[in-house]
Amino acid sequence: MEAKESVWLNETEDLFRENLKGISGKDVRFYRLEEFWRNIQRLDEFSASCPVCREMHAEIRETIAGMNDAVKHPGKRRRKFDRALSTLASHMTEEHGFLPPYYYTYRWSALGLPAGALVGALIDLALFHGQKWGFIVGGTMIGMLIGYVLGGRKDNEMRAKKKLL
Repeated sequence: MEAKESVWLNETEDLFRENLKGISGKDVRFYRLEEFWRNIQRLDEFSASCPVCREMHAEIRETIAGMNDAVKHPGKRRRKFDRALSTLASHMTEEHGFLPPYYYTYRWSALGLPAGALVGALIDLALFHGQKWGFIVGGTMIGMLIGYVLGGRKDNEMRAKKKLL
């Protein structure tokens, strides 16, 4: 069974490289085509155990066949292409545990903002009876910084496990 998937992946890679010709490097980054290729490789890897991944094989070949045209011309084809990329990325995220880069950094930083503001406000109320508003600003900044550091550590763990999209 794995040999069959390897053949599928090799054929898909040839089709992908063929359709990648003529697409500028800027468009490759903008449309996240490198991420798309990594997800295709993961799709092949998980297709032995995941029925959804197996079902996506034909769709992916169709998507790749229209990739060059979809990138160069806006409209219905591009929407269909974007939808296919999003569907694949969503499946990898929800079913196989992959995350976007800096997922935890953003999440923990966002949580650190109000937490830091709250701590700063409590310190201000306890020590200065609400007269020194600088503690709220300082607490917000410190909370965001702590969230950034903690989230960055978690992101580095995920990067080490190769669980980033």
